[in-house]
Order: sequence, then C-alpha cells, then structure tokens
Amino acid sequence: MNSEQGAHKLLPTSWATVRLGEFVQSEKGKKPKRESEQPNERFRFPYIDIAAFEEGKVKSWTDGDECRFCDEGDFLMVWDGSRSGLVGRGVKGALGSTLVRIRFDGMINDYAYYFLQSKYLEINSRAKGSGTPHVDPDLLWNYAFPIAPINEQRRIVERIETLLTQQDSARDALLLAQKQLKLYRHVVLRSAYEGELTKEWRTHQNSAFETAQELVARIQAERAPRQGKRLSTRKAARNPKDTDALSTEEREKLTTLPDVWAWIRLGELFDVYVGATPSRSRSEFWGGSVSWVSSGEVRFERIQKTKEQITDLGLAHTSTVVHPPGTVMLAMIGEGKTRGQAAILDISACHNQNTAAIRISETDCVPEYLFWYLQYQYQVTRTLGSGNNQKALNKERVSNITLPLAPVKEQQKIVNELAAKISIIERLEDEVQAGLQRDEMLRLAIFKRAFSGRLVAQDSRDEPASELLSRIREQAIRLKSKKQPANKNGKKEAA
Repeated sequence: MNSEQGAHKLLPTSWATVRLGEFVQSEKGKKPKRESEQPNERFRFPYIDIAAFEEGKVKSWTDGDECRFCDEGDFLMVWDGSRSGLVGRGVKGALGSTLVRIRFDGMINDYAYYFLQSKYLEINSRAKGSGTPHVDPDLLWNYAFPIAPINEQRRIVERIETLLTQQDSARDALLLAQKQLKLYRHVVLRSAYEGELTKEWRTHQNSAFETAQELVARIQAERAPRQGKRLSTRKAARNPKDTDALSTEEREKLTTLPDVWAWIRLGELFDVYVGATPSRSRSEFWGGSVSWVSSGEVRFERIQKTKEQITDLGLAHTSTVVHPPGTVMLAMIGEGKTRGQAAILDISACHNQNTAAIRISETDCVPEYLFWYLQYQYQVTRTLGSGNNQKALNKERVSNITLPLAPVKEQQKIVNELAAKISIIERLEDEVQAGLQRDEMLRLAIFKRAFSGRLVAQDSRDEPASELLSRIREQAIRLKSKKQPANKNGKKEAA
C-alpha cells in the first residue's frame, strides 16, 4: 500500500474516492486555421494560449472556424512544454493547442481545481516526451480523487481561498523583491560597462596607465605570430579567423564610452574556438583524463569539474582542443535558457560543438570582465542566434559580439566592485527564493489537509459523497443514452 492509498483509507466516512479520469470532462485545444493580431468583426474570438490564461495577455484573435472553446467556468491545464501540469482559471475564447480544458460536472469545479494544483510538482516532474515534454495522461487520470460531500466541497474551497488570500500578500511581496533584485543587478552591470561604476575611481588615478586603444594594439601585435603557428596545425579548420574591426559608423551607434575605453569585437582580440564530440560508438574515446565540457555545464558559473572526460585518443580523433584555465565558455545552441549563458574554466578542458571557447586568458584582459559582460548581455546575445528548427549562435556571430573594453587596471577594479555588489544581490536572492519555497510548502500543507478531510469540520447533515457520485453516474448514463445512434428500425442501439 502506497502513502496515497493509505491516506485515502483514513478519509471521513462521508467521503468517497474515485479515479480522477472517471468523472472529468476534458478537451485539448487546437491551433486556429486563421488568426489576426487585432480583433475585428470577423476575428472576434481571443486565442487563449499560456500567456493569455496566465497573464491575461492576448496576442491574437481568430474567426472561430474549427476551434475548440473554453469559458470562465472551466479551468485550464498546460499540457505541453516546460510548464506542463500548471492549472489556471478558464478564460473565454478559443482554446490554445498546448492547453486542455477541464470540467467536473456535478461537483464544485474549484474543488477539483485546487486538487490538481496540489499535484502540479509531481505532474510536471513526471512529464513524458524526449523533445517537448507533455503531461502523462496515465499519471493524471489515474490519481485517486477524494470526493467530499458537495456542501463540504464548498466549505473547503472557501477555507482554502481565505488561507491563500492571507498568504498572497506575503508571496506578492517576495515576488516584487525578486523582480527588484533582478532589475538592480541589471542596473549595476549597466553602470559597470558604461564606465559609471568606476567614474570616480578614474579621476583619482594619478599615474598614467595603458588605455584600451593601446591595449588593443599590443594584443593584436602579440597575437599575430600565435595565429600563424596555429594555422599550420591539423585542426586549423576550427581555429580562429580574422575579425574585422568596427567601422566608424558602427561605433557611432553604440553607447558613448570613457575616452580611455574602446569598443571592440571579441574576435579582434581573442581567439574563438568551436568544439566537437568524439564518436559515442568508440568506447576507447571516453572515460579518460581529459575534461570535456557540454553546453549544459555552461550556466553562468565557474567550471571546476566536468561530467564527462575523454581519452587522449578521443582528443586526437576529434576537432576539439584543450583550453587553459581562464578561458570563457559561451553556450551557442538551445531554445531553453542554455543559449547565451557563459562560464569560466578553472581547469584545462576541451568542449563540444554547441559551445564556443573564448581564449581571453592568453591576453592580459581579466576573464571575469568578459564573463560579467556576457551575463549583462544575456538576452541580447540570445537574439543573435539563427536557425529554422533550433536557434543557434556560431563562431562568426560569437567573434562579432561587441565588448566595451576598459584598460586592464580598470577591468580589475570593475570586477572587484561587481563581485562585492553581486554577492550581496545573490545573498538576498537566495533569501527571497527560500521564502518562496516556504510559501509553496505551506500551500501544499493547506492542500494536504483539505483533501484528507482535516481542513474544515464535517457536518452529519451533509449528503454523503456516495449519493452525489450515484447521481453523477446516472446523469452520465442518461446523456449517453440520448446520444446513442438509432438502428435501421429507428430504435436506439443497446448500450
């Protein structure tokens, strides 16, 4: 006996338990044949996708042809995607193709709505599908659904909403704090890479130091013989190529920088590499001592260990090279959060074809300076990706990313300032996240008490749930009988 079955054996005697799918009325949405970005006399039905039902943002309207509709009396579940299993209030309109309309006739719909809210984490974590995840119907419709008497359902819903309303103000405050911290982080990073964060520091520098313009000239002079040597190697195809400097016209469109700074493209100063994956069918290529970075490990952190290692033989037979500590990695592939994320190598490692390695460590520039900048430009970098099926960056696009280059001494000052400020932001973000997790645990505790009969008192005058279920079953039989097709003699077929 599992814990859920044991819990249902302890339900009040006036309750009953059924399989969730036995009484549910559900229908999956459908993509409209025709849509319009603006409503008009013909296109008057809002298309209800995830954003429309969760945030109230309607992006398009349809004429209703061959659509499936939902109403305020329904509630909706996200069926496909990373939010699969999320339930929300119904919205009147044409039902989106990634949503399912759910209704429980004969019962208090909000009672079932809160029951499914209590199962979200499990439904979401057990989604099916190797590509786009979707709700597992075998899990969903086979939940044991505890049914309270109809009057008790009303009392339970009322009590849940009272408790959640009390919680919502605290939750809203936490969500607001989370949003404000994200905004503050962006403001701090912007001030750093526009020169404002170190403006006062620059005015107090008595001795002259190498400007960014001088730094560029020196790095390029030092880089030329290194590039020539690499182009003679077997793996030259994946080695860096020359990147054109920004034109005067291009520079004028960018943010004005302090006089000692300069706008550059990454490929002007730093070698950019794309990695590769050794053949998975060759076991002798894997399990060695050479660290190998996958794109999933590039997630705005320092890489001190990789999940997989390859052998020297695998390295020799693959178009990837080992990069030194201090190399900045950039994820190039992925529709999720991966594309555009960066990391810094604290170890020597090679990498796969979905990542770029930017060898800033071969210069005097500070790796963390580029790392923080890529975090600041995360959303912008993601828009640089192209591709019909899966958005992707490539070596050329990475090489052409623009960077506001500060003098080396100022780069270090900026990194030190950012480390201090961002550490405070991250500590506060962790505290907010912990508060949200406590809030979620409290919500689940409320739901657990509600659906075990311990949230409100039972009333002996309430009609037992068994009688309610008998009526629902009888009603379902009558409806099925009315829909039964007639035979050749005009009589209905036997059920």
